[in-house]
Formats: sequence, C-alpha cells, structure tokens
Amino acid sequence: MEEQYPDLYRRQEIYGQDIDAEGTIFRPHWFQIVDNYPPGLKWSRYWDLAASTKTTADYTASAAVALDKNSGDVYVRDCIRTKSEWPDVRRLIITTALSEYDTVTGVESALHGLAAFQELQRERELVGTSIRSIRVDKDKVSRALPVASRAEAGKLKLVRGNWISAFVDEAVVFPGGRHDDQVDAVSGAFQMIANSGGG
Repeated sequence: MEEQYPDLYRRQEIYGQDIDAEGTIFRPHWFQIVDNYPPGLKWSRYWDLAASTKTTADYTASAAVALDKNSGDVYVRDCIRTKSEWPDVRRLIITTALSEYDTVTGVESALHGLAAFQELQRERELVGTSIRSIRVDKDKVSRALPVASRAEAGKLKLVRGNWISAFVDEAVVFPGGRHDDQVDAVSGAFQMIANSGGG
C-alpha cells in the first residue's frame, strides 16, 4: 500500500500526519527528461475530453504512456491539449490514432465521453485501430497518486518535446491549479496500462 503513495501522501494517509495536500503531489525535480525510449514498448493513449471551449473551461488533453517491463520505468511520449469544439477534437483523435499504429486509444466514458466513443467506433477510418472506452471510477487525486509515486521513485520518464513545460507546470500545482487536464490524461493512460496487465 505504501508504494502507491508519494511521500507526503503516505505520511498523511497511512501515518495520520496533518499535511496540506494542495500542490504537494508532484515535485518538479521528480520528472526525468529523456531523449528517447526503448524499442518495442506497447503504448496507450488516453483522451480526457473537455465539455466546453470557453476561456475558463478545461482543455481536451491526451497523453501517450508506456511501461518498460524490464526496468519498471514508465515513459510519457507526449501530451496533446486543445480548446476546440467536438468536430475538431474528433478529427484530432482520428488523425492521431491513424498516425500511431503501435498505440491503443482510450476515451473516457464519463459524461459525453461515452457518446464520443460510440461515434468514433462508427468511423470507417478507425476500423483498423484499437479504440476503447475507459470508465473513470476514482477522483482525480486518487488516479494521480500512482503517477506521482512512480515520479518520486525516479521511474517516470518524459520524452523530450515542447509539451513538457506546460505539463510540469500543471503537475506541480495539482490539484490546486487552474487546469488539471494533462495530469488526468497521464493518469488515464496509467489506468489503461494497469487494466491491460502492464501492456
């Protein structure tokens, strides 16, 4: 049980210490940036869908994540985020899925996500791809804790790209920041890996 929590949450949840949780789940120095990843990994990409394009609304975000079973390292290949209406998001999901033949695509089933998944399943272009509906059954913090635990242990690798700064900025203030969509996307991809038995 202790391995599922980063240190501050472990002290609070297991040992009963009074810890202010806001902004303490991730630390900037936990994130390791790498130039590449081992060949042959099985990738999972999760889409966290936004309900609105308003300025204050959440982003639609997606993350591609894989587990290296040899080392136990988890790689985040990239995060995508956009504030777009559904037709544009739909096209982005399709284009991304078609460009990633080695990746299982997951779409959250909460709220309008189930309808989006059903629509994507009917897409002729996606017949040759693997697309799944992912049920979200825990709160955001609970879903992020396994990600934070890996990061704290030095087992979370971010593959170098222009997405990293926005992701780290969001993660280090989670869950108290204005947006949490990329953290949700990485957490969702972690769930996909766990549900598949590690890839």
